[in-house]
Amino acid sequence: MNKQTLSSALEESFLRFKDQTAIRFDGNTFTYSDLDKITGKLAGELVSEGLKPGDRVAVRLPKGMAVVIVHLACLRSGIVTLPLNPLYSEEELKYFLSDSRARGIVAEVGEKSFIESLQHDLQELEFIHYVDHSGREWIEQDFKNDRSISRHAVRPDDGAIMFYTSGTTGPPKGCIMAQKNCIVNLTAISQAWGITDKDRLMHVLPLNHAHGLYVALFGSLLKGCFVFMKESFDAEEVLQDIGDHKLSLFMGVPTHYNRFLRIKEANRFSLDSMRLFISGSAPLSQETFTDFKETFGYEVLERYGMTEIGIHISNPLNGGRLPGKVGFPLPGAEARVVDIGTGDILGPGKTGELQVRGPNVFSGYWRKPEETEKCFSSDGWFKTGDLAESNEDGYFSIVGRLKDLIISGGLNISPLEVESVINSHPAVSESAVIGVPDRDFGEKVVAYIVLNENCKAPSLEEIQAVCKQHLSSFKKPKEIYPIEKLPRNAMGKILKQQLRMGYSG
Repeated sequence: MNKQTLSSALEESFLRFKDQTAIRFDGNTFTYSDLDKITGKLAGELVSEGLKPGDRVAVRLPKGMAVVIVHLACLRSGIVTLPLNPLYSEEELKYFLSDSRARGIVAEVGEKSFIESLQHDLQELEFIHYVDHSGREWIEQDFKNDRSISRHAVRPDDGAIMFYTSGTTGPPKGCIMAQKNCIVNLTAISQAWGITDKDRLMHVLPLNHAHGLYVALFGSLLKGCFVFMKESFDAEEVLQDIGDHKLSLFMGVPTHYNRFLRIKEANRFSLDSMRLFISGSAPLSQETFTDFKETFGYEVLERYGMTEIGIHISNPLNGGRLPGKVGFPLPGAEARVVDIGTGDILGPGKTGELQVRGPNVFSGYWRKPEETEKCFSSDGWFKTGDLAESNEDGYFSIVGRLKDLIISGGLNISPLEVESVINSHPAVSESAVIGVPDRDFGEKVVAYIVLNENCKAPSLEEIQAVCKQHLSSFKKPKEIYPIEKLPRNAMGKILKQQLRMGYSG
């Protein structure tokens, strides 16, 4: 059995590619040797300040070198990092810190008063560090002959990163990816996509999400890639930079590809250096796949994954990439489609629930044994909650979701969470939130509301203002529709499919 960990594999990469440039960000470049020295020193300091292997440390920072440094340092010292979106509200942040029992948090200097206001209610939060998101204070330290890295022997079963799911049937659930889950999955990804130290990645994804942090960043650093990291996405800038810096890889979400297609005279950009465009985090429409190929001459490689399993299924690097299909299981991974009622395995062309199995699959939800038991079948397959089917050639396609999740711009949104906030408005009796197709973001949030008696319908701006107090901005509804009553079945369950079918925009 392979006993390598993500931590040890990254350290090997730092030494093997020490003289090569690892990351270019905001005009500054960092070699693999730089990353080794900076993160090694910080790893030792974290342990010396009292943090222990297995402790959770939340990272709430805008995209920048500080995010990269603290995640790598924690990995090297056996500390589990919890990436958090800087847009999370006070209510959301308090929940994540409390539920994870985080012992520490790293945040921007400007958030000091905000974080300290929460500390009284978070007794386990002992270690708080404020840093500029550029990571300047760590980068500018004198590292001459000083590599005081913690020598904790990180084990394969130890936690590496803790992500939270979007909580479609209740509060978000913590999901710890073990060191062994990460290294097995990233090794399979690099094998399937042919990633080597010759590749040069355009990195535009957020670093508080599994796609950007785990798949794109860690996966590239493991193979000795050059990572050209941008703080935000601008379609024309990205294409210009690809040509100027001879980049070969792009990992994005469908929204990125839709915005590329809006560019006028797109053929003015040189993309000769590009080897592979990859899309994930949300379904890529057949229209976008076809239009991108016609406009830029590249077939986007679509893949399938989720927080609990990493990347599990992918279209082939060599061979047909079919629009609307997510491809085949990665090396070492398995997938099947089962009947929702009976659990029987279904053949090609039959729609059922996608279930997966493999060493990349997590072991269970944080402090939620009952939820963990529900998400695995009796024979050990993880129930994804996605509706899928396969064809005669073994390609899988995702055709819907059992879990009522909205994916907008690659970000997961729980309708239940948005509904609970909308229902707090004094004029609203109840609401139903759905995702509807959107050319730019894949899906957008739309809310149907039932009013209390004798109440005037609130405006969209009023509802958005209520949401802003409790939720991240990307979760607020883009449209609202007053409705006399919500459609329900005999058991009282809201029939959201009827709302989707009746939506006219």
